Amino acid sequence: MTKLREAVKNLLALLEREDLAKGAVAGHEPAKAPEDMAWDGDGARKRLAEWASSDGSGDKDKIDFDKYRTGFAWYDEEEPELVGSYKLPHHDIVDGEFKVVWNGVSAAGAACQGSRGGVDIPEDDMDAVKAHLEKHYAQFSRTPAWKEEKSIRLAFREVIDHEVIGRGL
Repeated sequence: MTKLREAVKNLLALLEREDLAKGAVAGHEPAKAPEDMAWDGDGARKRLAEWASSDGSGDKDKIDFDKYRTGFAWYDEEEPELVGSYKLPHHDIVDGEFKVVWNGVSAAGAACQGSRGGVDIPEDDMDAVKAHLEKHYAQFSRTPAWKEEKSIRLAFREVIDHEVIGRGL
């Protein structure tokens, strides 16, 4: 059993590596904003740019893009110094501190599910983006829709297997 646990642990660590899904931002768990805080994606982008700037201006030439990246779930690694390369913001600067915002996480998760036209990122990166967001869902003791849907499908499959196949119907 110990070898199995070690293998699973190694596999999970491998799956979380940022380089497997090059555009997905590595997971992290910053402090939470109040759960009922309203989400303003455009305002958050502006505040994140100011926070990540060496002089607080938000000027593109002053932004530390490694720092800025932490506010998002995905970025275009081929153009990391373009503000427009960053997608699925879900963090904000609240009272001068970097925080994860539940309504931002929820909006990013909904976009991954196709809400508001979805999000235009490579399909190969989607699992890693969802894994990033899942950590934040867990911070708020929530389950993302894609996990709920999967468990509903599995439960339905079990019923079908039991009732139809098991009974020879």
